[in-house]
Amino acid sequence: METKSKKEKNAVLQMLLPAVIFVVFSLTVLLLYSQKLNKIFDDTLNEQIRETTLLYSTRLRQEITDMAVAGAPAADMIAFGRSSEADCLEALARNTHADRVVLMETDGTGIDSDAQAAAYDPELFTDGLRLGKSTYHYLGEGAIGVITPVMKADNIEKLLLQEYNTDQLDEKFNNFNFGKETWVILIDDEGQIMYRYGGKNSDYISVDDNFFDRISEINNGNVVRFMDNYTKDISGNISLDFNGDKREVFYKSMGINNWHLLIGMPQSYMGIRNASKREAVTEMMRWIMLGVALFVVMIVINSNMDRVRRKVKSDGLIQLAETDQLTNLYNKVTTEKKIKEFIEEHPDTQSLIFVLDIDNFKKINDTMGHAFGDEVLRTIGQRIKMEFRASDIIGRAGGDEFIIFLKGLKDEELIVREALKVENFFKDFKAGDGYVKYSATASIGCAVFPRDAGDFEGLYKAADQALYKAKQRGKNQLAFYKDPEGFGQSV
Repeated sequence: METKSKKEKNAVLQMLLPAVIFVVFSLTVLLLYSQKLNKIFDDTLNEQIRETTLLYSTRLRQEITDMAVAGAPAADMIAFGRSSEADCLEALARNTHADRVVLMETDGTGIDSDAQAAAYDPELFTDGLRLGKSTYHYLGEGAIGVITPVMKADNIEKLLLQEYNTDQLDEKFNNFNFGKETWVILIDDEGQIMYRYGGKNSDYISVDDNFFDRISEINNGNVVRFMDNYTKDISGNISLDFNGDKREVFYKSMGINNWHLLIGMPQSYMGIRNASKREAVTEMMRWIMLGVALFVVMIVINSNMDRVRRKVKSDGLIQLAETDQLTNLYNKVTTEKKIKEFIEEHPDTQSLIFVLDIDNFKKINDTMGHAFGDEVLRTIGQRIKMEFRASDIIGRAGGDEFIIFLKGLKDEELIVREALKVENFFKDFKAGDGYVKYSATASIGCAVFPRDAGDFEGLYKAADQALYKAKQRGKNQLAFYKDPEGFGQSV
């Protein structure tokens, strides 16, 4: 009895000693590295703002370049008389982010989608026009113009202008959570401010002012480095002092005409945020010490319960195994779960789902045997997994059905390219070893998130309908729920 009591005491001491060492070590680290913690907090906040700058610059660029994408076919239809000028202008005004759509002569005069006369200074854009290419111009007063030439026989006959008013960007920054005094500006390659948001007391910046003129008054190395990075289209952040208004300025290239999106955060605000984080660390250490004390009290009681919990958890993990044993892909439950999690966390990230069935799979089982059928499925699973990124979601939904979910496809060209890769996968696919080779084909249905559906159930249903269309067309092919050009009509 005495021996058992001694063993229990030793066990408690063995678990208590690491806890005490952990507390002492944590307090020592907190005291010795308080200055390093400040840098860590600064770096973390800087990274958050850099990511925010990238996010907003990407969204804005997408809206502007989408107008160029839409303008090209509209210009062709006008040039070749496939549709009336009024219908093309109205369609662009309705389906793009343009605030005004104008068909102009090269002298700057024209008619907009509301049949109203329009006039622009041709010097704003004529020097930058390129045959058959859309160009981007700042028109002044917060307006950006996307110019698409209407070509006939390699000559510019007219100009299709889509005017984008940057005031509509205010809605995108409504959830901007870096303080009211933080400003956001969009500048062109000459430093002219095309848009401003926030920074209510920052009177030194406003639309159509020149940002370069403002910072030229600041004579320090940071300005020189900023201007050097700007001309080289490099993104980053610098510290600037605007006559006592000290700010950390983050800048990101738009990828258009060397335009940049800048976020200027007051350094005082950064200090306040980091101070709250340091207080949170101190508070955390207090709770750690209290937790250790409670841990010691509960350690004996929990020792047996912990063994039971581990067994229950182990049994649960076995039941909820993620892998399909035949193909080594995700099983149906896990595939659906991971797609739903991605959709919930990235509701605006364009992605692509494929649902594919092996053509005549029953015939493969009947003529070649179930073992060979399993080999076909196993080979497909292995090779499909090699075709795509590790971050993409690939699973077997059961039987001869597979699901492929590709994340983050930004534009239509990339969607079509990935679809062709999936379709071409089965053009020369063969399964089996030695003298027994089988050329399996598949019918594939494809849907685009969030364009075709905003949740997994709707997205899967859309892809399944596209799969049915592919089978109706004769199998061994891919069909979209809503087909891009070159893939036929929509379901």
